[in-house]
Amino acid sequence: MELEHHTISKYSEANVFLKKVMDQKEEMLQQFIKGMLILKLNLFHIVPLEISKVQQVERDYLESMSKDYEKAILQLEARRNELMSREKDLQKGQEDNYIERNKQYFQTGHKEKEKLHKKIHDLERGLGAKQTLELERLKGALQVMSHIRETDLEEMKKLEAIKMELHKKKEELEGVIHPQQALVVQERKTNDELQDARKKLISWIGCPKKAPRAIISVKRMGELEIKPFLEAAKRKFSDEVNEKKATKAQLREKWQLKAIEWCSTWDDCLKDPSWHPFKVVTDKDGKSKEILDGEDEKLKSLKDEFGDEVHDAVATALKELNECNPSGRYPIPELWNFREGRKATLKEGVSHLIRQWILNKGKKTY
Repeated sequence: MELEHHTISKYSEANVFLKKVMDQKEEMLQQFIKGMLILKLNLFHIVPLEISKVQQVERDYLESMSKDYEKAILQLEARRNELMSREKDLQKGQEDNYIERNKQYFQTGHKEKEKLHKKIHDLERGLGAKQTLELERLKGALQVMSHIRETDLEEMKKLEAIKMELHKKKEELEGVIHPQQALVVQERKTNDELQDARKKLISWIGCPKKAPRAIISVKRMGELEIKPFLEAAKRKFSDEVNEKKATKAQLREKWQLKAIEWCSTWDDCLKDPSWHPFKVVTDKDGKSKEILDGEDEKLKSLKDEFGDEVHDAVATALKELNECNPSGRYPIPELWNFREGRKATLKEGVSHLIRQWILNKGKKTY
C-alpha cells in the first residue's frame, strides 16, 4: 500500500510538471502575439501603403495560428483531464495490478529512456543556445516518463508532437517578421534621404529678406509678423497728429518703434516653454489632437488690447511652433507654397529651383 501511495505521489508530480510546461508555452506565445500586435501598430503609422498586403497576410496567418493554438490548448486540456481520470482509477486499483503494470512499463520504456539519455549526453557536450533549450526539454520529458505508466507514453508522444508543431508555427511566424523589419528599415532610410534632400533644397533657395513674390519659397515657421503690430500702432496713435501736432514722419517713427517693442515682447512669450495655450480634444473618430485654447487669458487680453489681426498673427505663430518645433520653441525654415498656404512638396521645390536656374541662365546669355 505504501508503494501505491508513493507511485501516486510521483504521478501527481508529473501532472504538475505537465501543467507548468503548458502554462509556459501559453505565456511565450501570448508575449509573442503581443509583440506582433505592437509591431503592427508601429508599421500601420509608418508605411501603411507599402505593407498593407503584408499586413493582411499577417492578420490571416495570425488568425490561423490562434485557431491552431486554441485547438492545441483544448487537446492538452483533454489529455490533462484524461490523466487526472486515470490517476483516480489508479488509486482504486489493487497493489498487485499496479506493480505488474509498472514492471511492464519499465521493461518497454527502458530503450526509450536510453535514447533520451544518449541525446542529452550529446547535447551537454557544448552545443549552442538552441540545443540547450532542446536539452532542457528532453530532460523534462525524461523526468515525466520516469513517473508515468506505459499506456501514458503514447499520450506523451502526442503531446510532444503538438508542442513541436507549435514551435514550428512560431518559427514560421518569425519568418514573417523579417520582411516587415526590412520594409521598416527601408522606409526609414528613404524618409531620412527625403528629409536631407528637403533641407538642402531649403538651403539652396534660402529665406527671403522681404515678402516672397514666388509661389514656392522658404517660410520661417513660427516667426511673428510685424505688419499687424504696425497697423495696431497706427490706429492707437493716429489721434496724436492733431493733439500734439506731430508731423507724419515723427508719428511714423513712433509707430514703428512701438510696433517693434510689442512684437519683441510677444516674440519672447512665444519662446516661453511654460506658456502652452493648447487643449486636447477628441474628434468623432476617437482620435486626440491639440487645438488652441480660446479661453486662454493671455490670448484674450491680447485680442482686447490690439484687435483680431494681432491676435491671429500670434495664434498662427503658436500653431506653427507647436507643429514644427514644440520642444525648441524657435522658428525653423520650411519649404512653403504661398499660393495655397501649405508646405510645398519636394517635387514643387525642385521644379521651382529648375525654373530659377533656367531664368538665370537665360539672363547670363544676354
